[in-house]
Amino acid sequence: MQEQLARSLRNTALVAVVLGLLPFALDASVVWKVIGPVVAAALLVHTGQQVWQQVFSTSPRHLNV
Repeated sequence: MQEQLARSLRNTALVAVVLGLLPFALDASVVWKVIGPVVAAALLVHTGQQVWQQVFSTSPRHLNV
């Protein structure tokens, strides 16, 4: 379970950095400069929710029992 969470965090961080910074580094159009960071922020929020659920959930399915 922890490996899955770590992989999810790593992948999300990579995608968030690429979507958040690459449009500015490549001098992309305004649409990508807006959409990229918005999608990156949404992914980070979703991952934060996953981490919260893994850390604070008392449901047996999350406790790996």
